[in-house]
Amino acid sequence: MNNQIKWAPVVARAKQIVESFATPITLRRLFYLLVSEPDGSPGKIPNRAKVYSGLSDKTAKARRNGDFPELLDLTCKLYQETGWLSPASLINAAAHQYKRDRTEGQPYQIYVGVEKNGLRPTLQGWFDEYSVKVFAVGGYESVTFESDVNDAIMNDDRPAVLLYGGDLDPSGVDIFRNFKRYTGPWEHTERVAITWEQTEENNIPRSPFAKNDSRNDSFLEEYGALFQVEIDALDALAPGKMQEFYMDAFMKYWDDTAFEAVLTREESERERLTEFAGTFEAEEPDEDDE
Repeated sequence: MNNQIKWAPVVARAKQIVESFATPITLRRLFYLLVSEPDGSPGKIPNRAKVYSGLSDKTAKARRNGDFPELLDLTCKLYQETGWLSPASLINAAAHQYKRDRTEGQPYQIYVGVEKNGLRPTLQGWFDEYSVKVFAVGGYESVTFESDVNDAIMNDDRPAVLLYGGDLDPSGVDIFRNFKRYTGPWEHTERVAITWEQTEENNIPRSPFAKNDSRNDSFLEEYGALFQVEIDALDALAPGKMQEFYMDAFMKYWDDTAFEAVLTREESERERLTEFAGTFEAEEPDEDDE
């Protein structure tokens, strides 16, 4: 039960996990990583709603005290309309942010997907430099999202490639199957993670799957047993492996020569923007306006 958990070692282990990532992670992702901890670990917690609430409360208190790193919040944002001190400041900002479409000259349009919303920022951190499309379905995708994907594919003349990661359980496997059924056409599709072979090679434990799921029979027929492996477990038990699986799959379809050509042109254009900004003089505010 929640009141039986020794929270001090759990929070200490949670802090280690969060600090092991280059970018912030969500509370939900942290929760699943702790759930996936091996038996006997001081950070191991049960997969229960009350425990999730307890983790939220304990980490929030630690963050307010400055004893815990920041987590990623996908809901609350602080918005402010952007303003500029001068035309030069605007153009300098544009020069700093400027990126060409880095898929220019590539033979494929590549879509990088994942089941869990909490993993999307991680994928963006890996793939933003390539300008490929990254998404999270968060379960079964909506018809609207299917239409968005199909429109994007049809508006690009290149063959489409889908690289996807999700849970290895009846619903996780079916989510991928469902997405492929209603989107496309795909030239190639690949389940990047998590696969049966990856659980074997990286000693990822398979938990019992006790849900009464309509997809159980097809999963049982394919895998010979009912079990569950959260894709988040890769982060906890095989650090760096999920990125390796995604990048290995990605590089099969990516042309580095075309990419380097785009980067060279981009840098030249960024320099021209910076030079153009220098033709403007910042206007100092009048003393009467202060």
